[in-house]
Amino acid sequence: GELQVREFAREEEPLVEILLDLDVPPPLGDWFEYAVECCAFLVWRLASQDAGIRFRAHGYDVRVPEESDIYAILKYLALVYPQRDRAPEPPKDENSYQIVFTIQPQKFYDLGWNSGRIFTPDNLAVPGRSAAG
Repeated sequence: GELQVREFAREEEPLVEILLDLDVPPPLGDWFEYAVECCAFLVWRLASQDAGIRFRAHGYDVRVPEESDIYAILKYLALVYPQRDRAPEPPKDENSYQIVFTIQPQKFYDLGWNSGRIFTPDNLAVPGRSAAG
């Protein structure tokens, strides 16, 4: 007959881990910009559904809502540019649903990024362009 509160309900919810690989050469700059737009859309959509999000890119690693809000990620995405990326790391949470944007999918498969989707120029074409162009 007493009111009870689940204090750790957020930890039980699924987490979506998004990784943006910044190691993209200049000829694929349009694809990189489109991948950034897709990341921003995903972050916004997932946050509007109260999903747990972990966003990672080139040393940037933030969890929403535990550490920050989506506006921090959106600001990062507004300023990010392609650059030589560090060696990739495995997913931080093996129970997360993982989404990766990269031009080198094999290096992420090898590290365990395979419980979700890996988007490359071959399967995520810039609108108005062919996948190869």
